[in-house]
Amino acid sequence: MKLFKNEKGISLVGVLIAAGAVGGLALVMGKLGENQSKMQRKALEDQDVNQFVNDTNKHLLNDAGCKNTFSSITGLSSDGDKKLITSIKNFSGTIVYNTSNKPISHKLKITKMEVERIDSQSIELAIYVEKTKQKGSFGAKSFIKRFKLDAKINGLG
Repeated sequence: MKLFKNEKGISLVGVLIAAGAVGGLALVMGKLGENQSKMQRKALEDQDVNQFVNDTNKHLLNDAGCKNTFSSITGLSSDGDKKLITSIKNFSGTIVYNTSNKPISHKLKITKMEVERIDSQSIELAIYVEKTKQKGSFGAKSFIKRFKLDAKINGLG
């Protein structure tokens, strides 16, 4: 059934409407792809951080690893005292993480590790981490991970 007498082809207005619709759809699809790529990069960054935290917890929760890491610390005489450490060691005394220039993953690097005495029964390890590759990175360029540990502090009451 014909609505108009002179329907013999596609009008210029119809072509412009179709081109606009295709262009709009292309923009939406491009933005979705960009968002998916950003989410994937963020997930990989989070995975690196979680792996680092889990590894650190594993070494610090092991009695021998904890002793090897903190045995050289002296002088935490009162609450609030702080000392720098340069490495986290495993149960056999091997350095697992340190503050050298070597990154702990392809995107993370430890810049400083600091032990603080909280009270007579506990200490806190603060690890300052910096993101090494900033292009396409999300969130802060650096962050601090804190680990509260129950500790026997020799010679102190």
